[in-house]
Amino acid sequence: MYYLTVCAIFQNEASYLAEWLTHYELQGVEHFYLYDDLSADDPETVLKPWLDRGMVTLNRAARTTNRQRAAYEHCIRTHRGETFWMAFVDIDEFAFARNRPETLAEIMTRYERFPGLGINWVCYGSSGFETPPGPMVTTSYQLRGRLDFRTSEPVFLKDGHPPGLVESYYPYNAHIKSIARPDAIERMLSPHSFAYRNGEPAVSPSGAPIAGTRLDAFSQRVEVNVLRVNHYWSKSRSEFLAKAARRHADKDEHYGEHIAFVREAGMNFEHDPSILVHSEAIAERLGLPFAPGTEAEWREREAFQQARDLNAEALAHREMLKAAGRFHRD
Repeated sequence: MYYLTVCAIFQNEASYLAEWLTHYELQGVEHFYLYDDLSADDPETVLKPWLDRGMVTLNRAARTTNRQRAAYEHCIRTHRGETFWMAFVDIDEFAFARNRPETLAEIMTRYERFPGLGINWVCYGSSGFETPPGPMVTTSYQLRGRLDFRTSEPVFLKDGHPPGLVESYYPYNAHIKSIARPDAIERMLSPHSFAYRNGEPAVSPSGAPIAGTRLDAFSQRVEVNVLRVNHYWSKSRSEFLAKAARRHADKDEHYGEHIAFVREAGMNFEHDPSILVHSEAIAERLGLPFAPGTEAEWREREAFQQARDLNAEALAHREMLKAAGRFHRD
């Protein structure tokens, strides 16, 4: 039996797969259950070294509206007896232990008495780059949003709270990604969360139960000091525009263009290079140049982005007022 595996669905992300796979392999992941959602960029060529070593099980995603849900449910149903832990993450998400020597697999031994662990993500934007500045995602984009950044998207509205008030919405980074014990999963609540046997809740890295929030997919507070998921949501602006134009993997609709720009504007505020110690190991394994830039260069970029995006929070607040019907254009 494997100890830690990953389940993921992807579409046209071949250029990111090697870095992502290497990151998780270095984090102690022993096997990947991957679902190809009609990619047209030849992912099997990139996957070949992992396929040849028997580290990847590659499937074709089902032709349904909720393709991510279908992939996750198939993975749980088919492989639940093969692994102790299964992480459900996307190709733009990198989970790791922050400022600690343990790999993800090593630190998961602390949580074996729980059915699942919910890890908050930290969302990174384009860092102001129009096109990819280098071959590695984790070195190219080092500016993230504030931990309390909010938007007015309905998915973030707290149950029973009125729209249009900042406190009515969960912080974007309160969203979790799950590492679950497949033998304890009863059903999938969302791509981020699950219902477990006997009603047991997943826990945060501090051991706090994740319960009583929408679909149990949000933690009561944002915890990123021990474990975190770096979510490279937009990457460069050209890649961001392509992302905004394509359909979600978990529903048959596109990102709303305007709210996508609100997200991107709010995700470029603070320099946070926490993952670079892991990026250097990835670069060495793949034979890529490790060129993360200097602290001074990133502080200059941070200051520029903050000046450009100072109105991001005002724009997000205006969206909240519009959601509540309390914003009127003069």
